[in-house]
Amino acid sequence: AVKSFEELKESIAQLAKWAGLPMDERKLYILPLPGLLCGAEVDHQKFLVHEAVELTDPKDPAAIAAALRQLAGKGLKKKKVILLVNQPSCRYVAKKFPDMTEEELDESLYWEEDRIFYTDEPMALGHRVLSHGPEGYDTLLAAWPRKEMDIWRRGTKQAGCTLEAAYPVMDISLSPRPFFALYAKKDSATLSFRKGHEVYTKRMTLSEENGAFFMASMMEQHQEIRLPCCVIPMADCTEEKWEDWQQWMTWEMQKVNAGEEKCMEELEESPQLYWADACGMGEETSLWHRILPLFIYGDTCQIRLPLSHERATPFFSPENRTLRLAQGASAAALLFFLFAVGRYGWYVTEEMKWQKEAVAWQPVKEMWMAQKQKDKQEQDRLDFLKQLEKNDFHWEQKLVLLADGLPQGVVLSDIKAEGNKVQITGTAVSSSALHAFEKQLQQTWGGQCRLAKRKNNGRTKLVEFRLEWTKGD
Repeated sequence: AVKSFEELKESIAQLAKWAGLPMDERKLYILPLPGLLCGAEVDHQKFLVHEAVELTDPKDPAAIAAALRQLAGKGLKKKKVILLVNQPSCRYVAKKFPDMTEEELDESLYWEEDRIFYTDEPMALGHRVLSHGPEGYDTLLAAWPRKEMDIWRRGTKQAGCTLEAAYPVMDISLSPRPFFALYAKKDSATLSFRKGHEVYTKRMTLSEENGAFFMASMMEQHQEIRLPCCVIPMADCTEEKWEDWQQWMTWEMQKVNAGEEKCMEELEESPQLYWADACGMGEETSLWHRILPLFIYGDTCQIRLPLSHERATPFFSPENRTLRLAQGASAAALLFFLFAVGRYGWYVTEEMKWQKEAVAWQPVKEMWMAQKQKDKQEQDRLDFLKQLEKNDFHWEQKLVLLADGLPQGVVLSDIKAEGNKVQITGTAVSSSALHAFEKQLQQTWGGQCRLAKRKNNGRTKLVEFRLEWTKGD
C-alpha cells in the first residue's frame, strides 16, 4: 500500500514507464471543480507544481482569467494551457458508421452532428476510431458546446495565455491495465470500463442499483478477475455528492465481490474489485488524490476537441480544385513577375555601376590610347626603315660585278628598277652570247632572271633582248 503522497506519485510514474506510455515535455493542465480551478505542471508524468485557486464563475471569462493569474502567481507560469474538459455538458458516446473513407467519415460527423447528439447547438466534436473493417467504423465521439469552449478560450487569452488543447477527461486512460471509473456529476454519473482502446459506458443514478450488473458483465465478457476502480469528480460534483457516489460505488463493488451477480458464474475464480491507489480511498482522501490520475495520464487522451469555429477542409478537393489551380497559376505569374522585376533591377544596377566605372577609368583610357598611337607611329617608322633596307640592292656593287662579268658581244642599253624588279635592255651578237649573259647575271646577282623579250634584228643581224631580274627571298 502507498503510505504517502510522494510515494504515490513515484509509483504511478514507475508504472507508466513500465507500461511504455508516451512521455511528453512539460505541460500545464487545468481542471475546474466546484469553486476551484486546479492546475498542475507535469513533466514526464511527474508533478512539478500543483495548486488550486478560487474560481468564482466558470462561465465568466474574466473569472477564469483571474484564476489563471493566481495560478501564475503560485508558480504555474507556462503560457500554453491544456484544459481537461470535465463539464457535465460534455457528451461522450460510442457510434458505428458504415465503411467509407476517412474524409467521408469526417464529412459525416460534421453534417450529422445535430442528429448524433440531438441538439441544434454548435458543438466542438472530436473522435477516435476504435476499429475499422469491412463492416465499417467503431468510433468514440466526444462533443462539448462551442459556446463553453469559447468562454475558456477568451478567459485564457485575457490572462495572457493560449488554450493549446482541450482533452475530454473520459478519454484519459487512468491505468495501463483494464479498470472501472465512475465519473461523478451532480445528478448522475457515467460508469466506464476501459481495456486498451475498448471503452464501454453506462449512465447511472444514485437511485439505481445496476452498477454491479454492468461491472460483472464486463468482467465476465473480458475474462477479468481482479480490477481497480476509482471515482473521478466532474466540474459540478460537490464534496457531498462525491461522498454519496463513493458510497454508491463501494456498495456496488461489494455486491460484485460477493458473487451476487449470476452472470459471473462462469469465472474460474472469485471476482475482486478494489480501490485504485489514486482514487482517494487510501489513507489520504485529499482533492489531489481524487484528480491525480487525470494530470498524470493526461497525455494518453486520444480525442482532441477542436478549438476553432472553422471547419477543417482539405487544401485540395473536388470542390475547390478550380480555385486552387487558379491560385497556383496566379502565384506562378506573380513569382515570374517578381523574378523579372528583380532581374531588371539587377541589370539597371549593374549598368549604372559599369557607367560609373567607365567614367572613373576614362583618363586612364585616354592615356592608354595616346600611348598606343605613339607606339604605332614608332612602329611605322621602323617598318619604313626595314622596307628601305629591304629595297636597297647595293647597286654600286652589283653594277661593278655586272660590268666585270659582261660577256663579249653583249651591249647593255638600259637598266631600270621598278620595285623588286630590275629590267635590263640590250643587244647580243648571237643567242649563245645572250644565254651566256643571262647565266652570268644569275650567278653574280643571285635572285631569279627571266627573258622577258627577244627579237632578231634583220638589218643589224643582232639579237635585241630585255631581261627581268627579281631579288630572291
